[in-house]
Amino acid sequence: MFFKKKPKYLVFDNEKNRLLIKINEIAHIITTESISNGYFINIHLINGNSLDLDCFTKEVRDKTYEKIKNILIN
Repeated sequence: MFFKKKPKYLVFDNEKNRLLIKINEIAHIITTESISNGYFINIHLINGNSLDLDCFTKEVRDKTYEKIKNILIN
């Protein structure tokens, strides 16, 4: 019998940087949008810090949010 381990980190990776966020340190995640600034995912941590991910389009934001939500739920 195999058990899938819940991941310990959310990993955001691009050509230049890698960001690791411990899943057990996440307080909540919300999505926001601004007509002048774009579409964002806001990750709030237990320690009071927050991270804003600029997703550029609504479609990218919604897909990314769904992926994050599925990781956190499963």
